[in-house]
Amino acid sequence: MKNIIMSISCIILFIGLTSCSGLTLSAGSYYNDFTAKGEDAKYTLTGKAKVNGTSDILYITPSENTEVTFKGRLSSLSGDVQIVYVTPENEDVVILDTSRSHQKKVKFDTIIGLEEGAGRIEFRGDNITFKFDLAFTDINMKQFDYLSSDKEPAAEAPSETAADL
Repeated sequence: MKNIIMSISCIILFIGLTSCSGLTLSAGSYYNDFTAKGEDAKYTLTGKAKVNGTSDILYITPSENTEVTFKGRLSSLSGDVQIVYVTPENEDVVILDTSRSHQKKVKFDTIIGLEEGAGRIEFRGDNITFKFDLAFTDINMKQFDYLSSDKEPAAEAPSETAADL
């Protein structure tokens, strides 16, 4: 009986914790030991991931077109993973595709162009697990309205008042 109560408590805790996360995960995807930290002109993300489909990792809203340096390391790959920038127009820009390298560890260092408006960076893959250590550097924070691993709350439409009717 004690084990059943403990199991149910763990399931409820897991559901509660995952529902508080701003990251969008497809069914069967999750993060462990996830950290995201921004300071000065740098934003870092680390952790372990299991991805089955797509999994958002960073939400970005530049106030103008800009570029940032994107460095990273993926290790212990069990399958092929892509890192994709989804533009404000919902177009996909593949930043990294490990299907060409067939390696267990991949390092990259590139400059990516970000378009004005709300976009995101996401992992894509089919039932893959890996560790990641990512850094966005050379960020001019004056050029960003939003930059976070938490999804920006949707802007709510103002409510109508009796005077508006």
